Amino acid sequence: MARIVERAGIGKAEGLLGLQMICEDCDLTSLGAQITSGDGKPVPAEDRIWMARIFFAEEIQGWFRAMNAIWNTCYFGCLNAVHMMTYVDDDLVCSDIGASSRILGAFTENNFLDVLESSDIAPSTVLEWSLRCRGFWNGSAQSRVEKAVACLTHCFEAASGRQDTYSTLMWSLAGLEALFCDSEAGITYQIRRRAPLLLSDYPIRNLDKMLVKGYAFRSRLFHGDVRMVSAFRRDEYPSDDNGYELEAEKYADFFLAILCCSIRACIERGSTEVTFSDGVNFS
Repeated sequence: MARIVERAGIGKAEGLLGLQMICEDCDLTSLGAQITSGDGKPVPAEDRIWMARIFFAEEIQGWFRAMNAIWNTCYFGCLNAVHMMTYVDDDLVCSDIGASSRILGAFTENNFLDVLESSDIAPSTVLEWSLRCRGFWNGSAQSRVEKAVACLTHCFEAASGRQDTYSTLMWSLAGLEALFCDSEAGITYQIRRRAPLLLSDYPIRNLDKMLVKGYAFRSRLFHGDVRMVSAFRRDEYPSDDNGYELEAEKYADFFLAILCCSIRACIERGSTEVTFSDGVNFS
């Protein structure tokens, strides 16, 4: 495992920030020795080296994408990774161009939330808190909070380009249900009863009403009763039959905002787990 020895900003202009992460103590020769072919045949030494460099570079980019998603809890999804480059021994190995994360509509046209001027969280605080969510970083989330964070990172995936509305909606719902629900029975009731306990400090408008309407839309979506955009026509946003905005976009923003605020509430209390017995309990 490589050791991260430096994370630093490398320049900013007009709202743009460059981040640099430097790793050391990675033995590419040892890593290459572990590479085998699918048919069991030996892999030539020269091939093992360049394959090891690619695997290592992809691992580094994976770490950065995870950190980008974690940091987005500070900015409600407005932190966009536009260009990631990974060098190994001064050679460019991987480069992602044009990637971006979803920007929440809750602060713009849908306006479910007031601007939280008094609820700033430093990115360093979020990252240090996340390190205690070991299941998340190990790729096997266990606790309620870890599962919610894992779902949130799918919504803020830096390499996905323009995030699909339906994917955002489904991952946000999955995160909320992992955080608030004990069973599959009465999911809407559990979230309606418990979400206000966790989100008492957040100015979310019409929380209960929107949860009811949002889960009604979820049921319609799962039963194939709503209009959907084809994957190859993502630039178009058709209205529903009443001429209103596409409902999926609205509820995707709403549920993502609720999930983001719920995780922020845990971060603010330094908690990596919550339970709901006679109120909300942080641990």
